[in-house]
Amino acid sequence: MRLNDLEAQIDMMNGRIDMMESHLGIDNEMEQEINQVDDKNYGKMGIEVEGILTMLSELTNWIPGMESSVSAVNNRVNTFESNICVRRNGNENFSELEIKFIFILHDGRKRYHQ
Repeated sequence: MRLNDLEAQIDMMNGRIDMMESHLGIDNEMEQEINQVDDKNYGKMGIEVEGILTMLSELTNWIPGMESSVSAVNNRVNTFESNICVRRNGNENFSELEIKFIFILHDGRKRYHQ
């Protein structure tokens, strides 16, 4: 796989996250509450993005210069996973499945490749 292919995958993943954020009305500071989650739609997207993250992590080992890009993408995911768990306190409307898949949302709008 070429460097351009990896950059395209990063673009696609960031685009999906942006689309999900926009649909849920989440701003850059994550100040708005998540009012509604659709298990089917977000679950499907979550599985796709998880697959992309796995591929990106594996490719990092043999494509020079992409380590920081993949690391930034993974940090984006990990940060939101923490944020959504904190926001869930006191709100029992979220199921464990919802928590598993909405972790891929994040407040950043950054692009992680050059």
